[in-house]
Amino acid sequence: MVQVEIKMEITIIKERNDYLELMVRDIGVSLIAALSEVAQKNEEVEYAGYRIEHPLKNDIRFIIKTKGKNLTARNILEESIKKMKEILNEISSLSEELERK
Repeated sequence: MVQVEIKMEITIIKERNDYLELMVRDIGVSLIAALSEVAQKNEEVEYAGYRIEHPLKNDIRFIIKTKGKNLTARNILEESIKKMKEILNEISSLSEELERK
């Protein structure tokens, strides 16, 4: 099993119950894109997306906007991260299984 350590910087730009805007630095856009897609699948989400602020600086703005009913934007982010971990663990298990064959 390969372990990868990810170091990144996250700054909260704006936060309300129904809105969360983060600046994420020093991480590839692929993980943020996947996190955005996972968040979008939640029925409470009105919008989840990201924008690359500057391609040379690797700054990514990540936004979650909820419908404001049951879950806060922070709750959605936490649930989405948990789901991403489950997905990545499943991929890791499948990879290990393929290596044994």
